[in-house]
Amino acid sequence: MKKICIIGAGLGAASLTRAAEDAIGQSGAVFGAGRLLSEYSGYTKGKRCEAKYAAEDIISDISDADENCFSVLVSGDPGFYSASLNICRAFEEEEAKAPGRYEVTVYPGISSLNAMFSALKLPWQDAALCSLHGRDANAADTVRRNRYTFFLTGKNTGVLSEKLCSAGYGDIKLYVGEDLGSTCENVFSCTAAELAEKELSSLTVVVAENPDADASVPAGLADESFVRGDVPMTKSEIRAVIMSRLRIKPEMTCADIGAGTGSCTVEMALAAWKGKVYAIDPDPEAVDLIRKNCRNFHIGNVTAEEGLAPEGIRDWPAMDAVFIGGSKGNMEEIFGAILAKNPKARIVTSAIVLQTLQSAMQAFKKHGIDPEIVQIGAAASRKVGGMDMMMARNPIFIVSGGGER
Repeated sequence: MKKICIIGAGLGAASLTRAAEDAIGQSGAVFGAGRLLSEYSGYTKGKRCEAKYAAEDIISDISDADENCFSVLVSGDPGFYSASLNICRAFEEEEAKAPGRYEVTVYPGISSLNAMFSALKLPWQDAALCSLHGRDANAADTVRRNRYTFFLTGKNTGVLSEKLCSAGYGDIKLYVGEDLGSTCENVFSCTAAELAEKELSSLTVVVAENPDADASVPAGLADESFVRGDVPMTKSEIRAVIMSRLRIKPEMTCADIGAGTGSCTVEMALAAWKGKVYAIDPDPEAVDLIRKNCRNFHIGNVTAEEGLAPEGIRDWPAMDAVFIGGSKGNMEEIFGAILAKNPKARIVTSAIVLQTLQSAMQAFKKHGIDPEIVQIGAAASRKVGGMDMMMARNPIFIVSGGGER
């Protein structure tokens, strides 16, 4: 049996744990990125060192090697956005083919996460973790929901600044850690807007502090909380029922078609905070209002576009949940465009006039979906001569169907 030691190299040679040091000492060969092999050369003297970190290259080398014990150096901690995951999985696959051939042990190391929070003298057990290394992370939406959010940024500090500023978080406080664990370590604070002006090392991490964090997923937000203009808006009570029918989960990709002011867009985005929401409306004023309302609610996972469905949505990804607030007479074509990419998409539409109700029912049935229909009649109080009078609103039909039950 050959022993494989995956070593969390921490933040530098001085941070290597005693257990990891002993494991390297017992190894006949050491693998890792060239930078790590050079930095940890004091521990690898007399060892065969190979600048390899891809799982397939390591396995190929080990399978023909004479040594029985090997170390693989990975930066930071193996459990925190590390190459160790792919390496472990690759050895699991090899072990399944030939049981008893390999024994893999993982040695933890000091990560940039705990090093940064230690530098700030803050606990990190409740912090949200987010990586911008090759990932399109929902930065603003994570910050909105958490007191502290830790970002692995690398060279993407400018991307983080843009994401936060566009969601109305330009003044939020950030703690920046540059070259942690090295002689050049630099920890300082700035705002998200100021971060854009900084030239920083590729080994940079950021902690965002949001004292007003709110992880709630509201439904039926007050109409007065939206910027309105002259664009139609789905009212609070109707929105609450629409959201219940959409059944949105945090990771979903959603769409608001004929989005108007974006009141439904905002609530969809708050619910799909780990996912994406696409909004479209043919009115440029509406698109501007959607963006303003998203900014006011600190939402960063919405793409708002001017256009008409179905033409304007054909390049969108497959949707999990869709609200059709306005179809411009293209209901069946819109259904076709949505369901062509995801036959299990959940679709909800609203109708004030009977003709729209009829076209919605036809569209559902054409695609083999038996729709659910609800009629909502709401009334809101209004002051009249010092008294409260209930004023009826137009009854609304809500038609829904599809999706996983």
